[in-house]
Amino acid sequence: SFGPTKFTIPPGIAGQHTIIVSGNTSGTSDRATFTVKPKLTIGQTSGSAGTLINITGSGFGAQLDATPTFGGEALTPARTDGHGSFAFSFGAPKKAAGSYDIAVTDGNGNSDKASFSLTVANLNLSPNTGRAGAEVSVSGSNFLPNRPITVTFNDVKVASATSDAQGAVSASFPAPALPTGTYKVKVTDGSNPKEADFTIPATAAISPQTSLASPGQVGSRITISGEGFTPA
Repeated sequence: SFGPTKFTIPPGIAGQHTIIVSGNTSGTSDRATFTVKPKLTIGQTSGSAGTLINITGSGFGAQLDATPTFGGEALTPARTDGHGSFAFSFGAPKKAAGSYDIAVTDGNGNSDKASFSLTVANLNLSPNTGRAGAEVSVSGSNFLPNRPITVTFNDVKVASATSDAQGAVSASFPAPALPTGTYKVKVTDGSNPKEADFTIPATAAISPQTSLASPGQVGSRITISGEGFTPA
């Protein structure tokens, strides 16, 4: 008798494999069957659109095309090696935020899947600072598709839009007249809110503006105006 003895199953193709144990002196041997199952591993379990997802697989068929899918949508096939293993990467597609299955199936029908959580991408504000009246463009992705979108500035609604079939959003609004400071711009589809910061600076102007070439005169009336200061 012997053992228990442990060892790690080496890379191998899907299906039944024979484990043989032999006595070095007696020559007595026995065998048992071990079944290798396909195993899919993803390096990232969550991220926004464009996130690079690294995938490795083992225990699939040898030298076969393995077709990956993201939420049922087929991607470019990978090729398994002689041991039924593969590795490849792809960018997370633009879809509504939520949980999606990443599945891989080879030409022999061997398959496995893992879950990936697609999150709402960071909002892009252009510009992200400006004075009252400045036109601000908002863009984002991974919202629920074909849904009404609400845009608020400091919790006051400033724009509305509708997400497209892939959950992308775009809208614009003029920056409101508020005191200098940093304010929250929030975009939501009713289920997935996302925020970004917009800064309103204090600005001042003088009229008329003079120079050495065109100086002002004693007694000239000067008008000074400003925005973004504390009220009252």
